Amino acid sequence: MWKLMISYLRPYKVSALLAPLLMLLEVSMDLLQPALMANIVNKGVVPGDLAYIERTGLLMIGVAVVGLLGGVGCTVFSTYASQHFGTDLRDHLFRKIQTFSFRNLDELKTGSLITRLTNDVVQLQTVVQMILRSIRSPLLFLGSLILALWISPRLTLVLAVSIPVL
Repeated sequence: MWKLMISYLRPYKVSALLAPLLMLLEVSMDLLQPALMANIVNKGVVPGDLAYIERTGLLMIGVAVVGLLGGVGCTVFSTYASQHFGTDLRDHLFRKIQTFSFRNLDELKTGSLITRLTNDVVQLQTVVQMILRSIRSPLLFLGSLILALWISPRLTLVLAVSIPVL
């Protein structure tokens, strides 16, 4: 079944690849914010360097805007791919139904055919869109873990022990 779903996504592979890449951009920008905030405190507030605070604050706004654009882009491209996936699937199903004999059409319930062409396809569209957007949590977890290891391996060990307990 997955191979068949992928075959319907193949014409939209650019959108299907751009969506997760843009989500990676959004997550990267989200992970950069705490480091910038730490720099504001360590290099700006503690020494009293107001110019550094302003520059880093503006950089944080820029990073947030880039992250926003990545998130919006991910939504746009995942929606584009999933909607066209659904359109092609509906078209294929409709053409297949058109090849049925009148006897087959009389045996099949009209409600069942309508459900397959509407609700079932919408369910598959939703699955495709969620798959294209669902990498956010694993990327955020992995990125946070890497940053925690980079900042303080010792505290990361405490985190690694306490999270499963919680």
